[in-house]
Amino acid sequence: MARNRECIDLSTFWQAADENRPAGAEHERQRIAAALSRVAAGSSGIAWQGLVVHGVQEVAVTHSLDFQFKGAGGEVIAETSMPWIWCKALVVKRLWDGTAELVAVSDDWAG
Repeated sequence: MARNRECIDLSTFWQAADENRPAGAEHERQRIAAALSRVAAGSSGIAWQGLVVHGVQEVAVTHSLDFQFKGAGGEVIAETSMPWIWCKALVVKRLWDGTAELVAVSDDWAG
């Protein structure tokens, strides 16, 4: 049985970027993309900020930490535009209908 919640750490990406460690930031970007792609594979849709995207099979993460939600054949069906800046983590909530909701956690982290 899948967990109802999981946490994807973003702070190590921001720390590597802040310390100008490109290799570390790239490693973290790939780790975040893999985690989000696992979420997509186990969900009927991905929800964030009031929008639900169905048919997501893979999630790509850009160097500025934007997310590209890809469907069959790798086409981008939706993408974010910097909503995760200054977030220390994403909490993935698995909802009753099989949707995975992404919730940003910032808690004075940027301040």
